[in-house]
Amino acid sequence: MPSTFAAILTAHLLGDFIFQARWMVEHKHQFWVLVLHVTVVTSISYLLLGTLHWPILLVIFQTHLIMDAIKVYGLSDSLVSFLADQFAHFAVLAGLSYYFPDAANAGWWVTSVTPGFSKWYFAALSLISGLILCIPAGGILIGKMITPFACEIGGDGIQGLTSGGQIYRLAGANSRHAIAAD
Repeated sequence: MPSTFAAILTAHLLGDFIFQARWMVEHKHQFWVLVLHVTVVTSISYLLLGTLHWPILLVIFQTHLIMDAIKVYGLSDSLVSFLADQFAHFAVLAGLSYYFPDAANAGWWVTSVTPGFSKWYFAALSLISGLILCIPAGGILIGKMITPFACEIGGDGIQGLTSGGQIYRLAGANSRHAIAAD
């Protein structure tokens, strides 16, 4: 299960955050661009699994297409929609890994190379996933988190952030007290 999850999670992260060009993001409302993006994610999944495991690849293609179509055509570009989309993808990948735990172990990355290679291969996939989550995905997450603040100071006459530099804490029943930050 962990090996299959490492392969398809890395493929998803590569497809969504590395190999999805800016023009794809900007034109994903065109159906052919959306299908191209999903085809890239599915192709990377095939390569990293190392096998043509059609049930996994079919589910990845279909669910990624449906989830991204919902996001593109039905939701706003917000932090909540970004997190919901990524959580849905993660849940599908976890489910696939649960139902097909040995898919990656049957692939050519494990069966066609030296016996000790597979542990390094899956360790490298884990490292790549961690780096993508921290840098490009983390950058998008932070960008979406600060959008409300960027909109507040976005004019020519920048006055600063309302209550900028203050920390809020709950004290008692639903009351908020501001404490000046040092």
